[in-house]
Amino acid sequence: MKSIVSDIDDAPIVNAEDVQELNAINEDKKAKLKAAKTSLAATYQNVRTLVPLVQENYDQTKAAVDKATNCMQKIIDARLALSRLRQAHPHPRLTTDAALQKLSGQDKEMQDLSDQIEAARGRVQSSKNELKQENLELETLRAERSEAEKLAKNANMGKDDPRIASLYDWCVCKLFSPSCNF
Repeated sequence: MKSIVSDIDDAPIVNAEDVQELNAINEDKKAKLKAAKTSLAATYQNVRTLVPLVQENYDQTKAAVDKATNCMQKIIDARLALSRLRQAHPHPRLTTDAALQKLSGQDKEMQDLSDQIEAARGRVQSSKNELKQENLELETLRAERSEAEKLAKNANMGKDDPRIASLYDWCVCKLFSPSCNF
């Protein structure tokens, strides 16, 4: 190229040996380029093969980091809650033995209360049964009273009114003796 575009005086002279030497260098460069391209293709293939594995490892690592961060936050929250409890409940604190003893006492108290509830339910049920019996007896007595009132009313129908006798005596007294003060 230099000899074509340059002046003839300054142009280097190119001979066949130079061309063969350049061709050899070019062939060497082409071989190196081809080897580099093959290596690059193999690297790309390795990348394509390893990307899913790396992505899976990344996802697992990210999940582990998230879990660790979450656990650390829970630990911080638990420590904060524990310090708040310690401030709210200063010494002497409830020990495990005292808590178990209190629990057994509460169990006994709950059992006693359950027994009292059952006894109260039994008394309520017996009171209901007594009330039913008393209501039945009351209905029977009301029916008897109604019958007795009907009999009494029918019995008074045939007799004179007790006021009539005193009115009769007054009338007789006035008729026969006008000055009678009865």
